[in-house]
Amino acid sequence: MKRLHLLVSVVCVWMSCTVQAQPTSFVVVVGQQSTRTKLSSHDISNVFLGRVESLPGSGDIRPIELKGEDELRLSFHDEMTGMSEHKLRSHWAAMVFTGKAKPPLKCASLDSLKARLREDAQAIAYIRRQDLDASLKQVFP
Repeated sequence: MKRLHLLVSVVCVWMSCTVQAQPTSFVVVVGQQSTRTKLSSHDISNVFLGRVESLPGSGDIRPIELKGEDELRLSFHDEMTGMSEHKLRSHWAAMVFTGKAKPPLKCASLDSLKARLREDAQAIAYIRRQDLDASLKQVFP
């Protein structure tokens, strides 16, 4: 019985190390016309939590998210903001109720999100790494 317990413990530790070692599955992007080149994780967190509406040296910034991409959104917020789904919902309920901020704009499809990024130099979004193309500029990581 002790061997089984030890084996289960070793497998769990190995699996948690494997999951943590995986590279980020998303990238934060802007349109090519944007003046932004690189952003810190702190800046990105503040933008997507509605804590700031502009960044020093780059002006206004408008976050956009893909509608219906819960897995991507949860992965992004877990890594960038440290918030779970429950904390995120509570955060936005408070921000909206107090009038401090509005949640990120939602786009129905990847194509509409990319079009919005190409049209709006202040827009910023996160997408899956494999969806990155030449029409977008990666600002994180």
